Amino acid sequence: HRVLCTQACIYTLDHLRNQRETQYPGLEDGYCAFLENELEWSKRYIQTNVSDFSAAAYACRLATTLSEDTIDHMTSLRLHASDLVKRYPTHESLWLYLRHTHLLMKDAFHAEAWESTRELVNNILGDASAKCRRQEEDIAGEAHAIIRHGIRFLLWMEANVRKSISGLA
Repeated sequence: HRVLCTQACIYTLDHLRNQRETQYPGLEDGYCAFLENELEWSKRYIQTNVSDFSAAAYACRLATTLSEDTIDHMTSLRLHASDLVKRYPTHESLWLYLRHTHLLMKDAFHAEAWESTRELVNNILGDASAKCRRQEEDIAGEAHAIIRHGIRFLLWMEANVRKSISGLA
């Protein structure tokens, strides 16, 4: 029900934006305020349901709608995803969430955003590798999962950086 109501709100907001002139001034602001509250709710929900990628996709859809003229919501979402990956690196859904936030910033590929994410992933991989080298059996399986997720993310990231650079040429 929540998603259907939000989709109706997004459709209406898109319609209002396309009309450019509306007989109901301020209506667009009301819809945006509703969607911003919904985005904040979804971020809190993701924090307590870290394996639910559908919630992450929902948050990304909201940020896309709200970020028509600015990347503030996209940046906020990328930082949120980065923080969660740092705290819960064994959850593949969070790595996919981080990926999705970078894809949304396609027109705003900032070297700083890529570099900070690369640094985060390298730190996470370094910690996991150290745990494997110490042969801490109780966390070795987790460390291997973290390494697998981190390497996949870096490979994906490098391919996308190359695409964005070649697209500029």
